Amino acid sequence: MPPNHRILHICNDFAGSKVHSNLVHKLDDMGLRQAVYCPVRQKDLLGRNRFESERTDIAYSFVIKPWYKFCYYHKRRMLYQDMKRHISLADVSLIHASTLFSDGGLAYNAHREFGIPYVVAVRSTDVDDFGRLMPHTWPSARRILMAAERIYFISEALRRESKSLPWVHSLWKKIRDKCILRPNGIDDFWLQHVRREQPRGQGIIYLGELLHRKNIVRLIEAVQALREESPFADLTLTLIGKQKGDKPTEEAMRLNRDFVVYHEPIYDKPMLMDYLRRAALFAMPSWDETFGLVYVEALSQNLPILYSRGTGVDGMFGEQRPVGVGVESHSVEQIREALREMLTHPERYSNAQVDFSRFEWSGIAESYLKDYVEILSSD
Repeated sequence: MPPNHRILHICNDFAGSKVHSNLVHKLDDMGLRQAVYCPVRQKDLLGRNRFESERTDIAYSFVIKPWYKFCYYHKRRMLYQDMKRHISLADVSLIHASTLFSDGGLAYNAHREFGIPYVVAVRSTDVDDFGRLMPHTWPSARRILMAAERIYFISEALRRESKSLPWVHSLWKKIRDKCILRPNGIDDFWLQHVRREQPRGQGIIYLGELLHRKNIVRLIEAVQALREESPFADLTLTLIGKQKGDKPTEEAMRLNRDFVVYHEPIYDKPMLMDYLRRAALFAMPSWDETFGLVYVEALSQNLPILYSRGTGVDGMFGEQRPVGVGVESHSVEQIREALREMLTHPERYSNAQVDFSRFEWSGIAESYLKDYVEILSSD
């Protein structure tokens, strides 16, 4: 990449997720000049995930109001003006928008005003919230997709779901050639400790924030029902993660303390790996997932995974030898049957066919850099 080029990442979740900072950090290591615009809704997010660099500038702005979620076009106008106050767009060669509607809208505005090319990623909130529930935003999203140089999908399930949306399906032939499947990466620790042998642990484990959309209540109900069968009378469910104030989840945990074991978030990776290796399988039947890095982390320890069909890692690993079982997330019975199947026949599931190099951040960053170079060269 010529030194005069500069990439702008528009990322409203840069402070909330390590995914985006990992990518920007790897690209910084490759010598790329970058800027990041990160609007936040809470003051305590200011500065989070910042790292020191002479090539990358990160601009946080406490600008998002709670009521902005009801006023898409007003929010977009306000954030675009705020972005121009923080970032010199005249110095930007290409924009990487981390979401279609929120960040992609700002990228599209910059494209219209300054002619800056951009790439855009589609995430689960784009499909499940904006894409299904906010029809007044769909004409704008169509224009964003049409003008983008590349459209990134984090998972095959998300690409399928996006294509099925009526307002996307009607223009799919025009955009499909620039649609790219590119998963997120996982921490190098898991890549350095991949286990291929059959797990010998016991019980079920869940890792992640205890959010309503993670469907933990139904998971607890499924485990409770399975414990009524004599082979599984001693089955336990270990939940590791931060409680987020979801009352139904907390109540279900309280009422089932006899088999639900809760731990605060564990940041020590060797300790977390030890917990995974003590379990028989990993379960997270979320209602929606952009990707779900924790599935891949569990798979790195050769744990069979329970996931929801049509979201997250569904369809990502093929079916030569399944890595787990996909379920209808609203069905407690399906979750119970899937748990029973994996606990009874663990030999049917394996990570043998998983190429974990696909989830290495350095390789993923190189792929993005290659795209940037191609776009700027053709431009």
